[in-house]
Amino acid sequence: MDRHYQGLKKYKGVQFYESKSRHYNGKPDRCYYIRYKNALGKTVRKKIGWASEGITPAYAFQIRAERLRGIRLGDEVIPIQKKKKELVSFSEFMEQKYLPFCKENKALKSYKRECQLYYKWIKPAIRR
Repeated sequence: MDRHYQGLKKYKGVQFYESKSRHYNGKPDRCYYIRYKNALGKTVRKKIGWASEGITPAYAFQIRAERLRGIRLGDEVIPIQKKKKELVSFSEFMEQKYLPFCKENKALKSYKRECQLYYKWIKPAIRR
């Protein structure tokens, strides 16, 4: 399906496309999307909804602002490993995957250094 997304100057990061098959109030229905960069710097496009469902550009802009605020404040969960759509926290990843991997595959001195860095500096800083 070839869609042409159009941006809205008044609402930065909000885009829409007009449906060829759906109509609302005598005009083609609009589907609104938001675009932003996640905490990893990857561009994300999320569908917010259709004008016929009550979605407005202002509402989509508000949702985008909330997502960006969450990223800035560190509220967004960054998936490190997916297993049946379950997210793993950084602490779980380090303690259950990375450090055991280091223990098996690195020299003892290097493994101890990895543990020391994680438990002394990283874990207290991430508070989880």
